[in-house]
Amino acid sequence: MENFWSAALKYGGSATVGAFVAYSVYPAIISSPILKNLNSNQLFALLCLIATLTFFICVFLIGLVKNKPQGGNVINVSKSKVRGGITGGNRNSGKTE
Repeated sequence: MENFWSAALKYGGSATVGAFVAYSVYPAIISSPILKNLNSNQLFALLCLIATLTFFICVFLIGLVKNKPQGGNVINVSKSKVRGGITGGNRNSGKTE
C-alpha cells in the first residue's frame, strides 16, 4: 500500500492525492446523521475546518518524511553534516601509477 501512495504522489502530485481523499471521505462526512442538525453556514464552516486541519496534517507528515535521514553514514564535522556513502582511506589504493 505504501508503494501505491508513493507512486500516486510521484505521478499525480499532492493535489491529486488530496482530491482522491476528499472524493472518498467527504461524502461520508456530509451524509452523517449527526450533521443533519447544522444549518448550511455551520456545515460550511465545519468542512472548511476539516479541510484546513487535513492540509496542515499532510504538511506536517511530509515535513517529517523529508527531514528523516536518507540512510548511509553521517559524520559531524565542525557543526556540519555529511550524508551518504562515506568512504575512508585512499580511493586509489591498489592502483599503481
